[in-house]
Amino acid sequence: MSSDLNAKQRLALSRALLVEALRDPVWLILVQRLLKEKSAAKSSAPSKRS
Repeated sequence: MSSDLNAKQRLALSRALLVEALRDPVWLILVQRLLKEKSAAKSSAPSKRS
């Protein structure tokens, strides 16, 4: 699909994606990253439950 776009359309799409990404508050992004790291650490650690 991206091959169907000309340079102006690709630039407009990139700008729109950037604006959308910047709408998220930084603290929310950091909390999401922290939770993702915690869940990855839990899934990689061996379970000690009996």
